[in-house]
Amino acid sequence: MKDSNYNSRKIKEKTQELVSSLNSISDRIPNGQIYQIGEKLRKSANSVPKYIELGFNENTRKFDKIRFLIMANSVLEDCRTYLSLAETLKYAYTQDLIEQINSVNDLIALDCPTINYLGKKSQMAS
Repeated sequence: MKDSNYNSRKIKEKTQELVSSLNSISDRIPNGQIYQIGEKLRKSANSVPKYIELGFNENTRKFDKIRFLIMANSVLEDCRTYLSLAETLKYAYTQDLIEQINSVNDLIALDCPTINYLGKKSQMAS
């Protein structure tokens, strides 16, 4: 239980750092941009901590924990896509943020092996 609490705290800390960085970069993307990448990035980034908090809530059943952590992982993938678009459009250099996303994903996967399985399965399909 101690390891799980430590891991959940570590995930929450890393997620807050990531959200702060993502919000900072989303503010630099022009508002009138046709794809609204900045707004979508901000919405996605701000929903990650919510899903992680729900997943690690002590009243959450195991099935729901897995579901919430998979949702957090999915939203992180959305953030990765928006960052890729932002870099393609020359709005920002995003490699550091993608590394932060990978770090949070790795921490989530430690606590939820299902995510590792799903990631490997999707890589095999590609």
